[in-house]
Amino acid sequence: MPRRMRIVIPMFFIIIMACASVPVKEEMEEVIYPGGDYEECVELVPGEVIEYSFEASMPVDFNIHYHFRGKVFYPVKEVGVSSFSGSLDVEELPYYTGSDRYFCMMWENHHRRMRITLRYRYRVVEKEGHWLRHSIHPY
Repeated sequence: MPRRMRIVIPMFFIIIMACASVPVKEEMEEVIYPGGDYEECVELVPGEVIEYSFEASMPVDFNIHYHFRGKVFYPVKEVGVSSFSGSLDVEELPYYTGSDRYFCMMWENHHRRMRITLRYRYRVVEKEGHWLRHSIHPY
């Protein structure tokens, strides 16, 4: 094998492994039945930011929440929206200690007779200046 190939192949695998360690959810589609909800929870550690977006066939209530000392906190809460996008930096949240690592995105369908088609995506990215955690995720 030529010397150049011996260098390129290991670098390729290093890049692939680095990409695999960041949770990325490609566009997903869910149906939310009348009066129901859908929830997607993500593990975030200090130094990570979640970027998210969604579109729904009808308005939904959307929130991102986390639990702390028996209470639920809502850093993001939108009522009656058909689409929304944003990002959340866990280090900027009040009461966040770093031990609560699960943040849940929730969509609620308050329509009595209509089911809603939800299309969403998210990714967790490292903040500049922080180390990247080295775990493999099933996404």
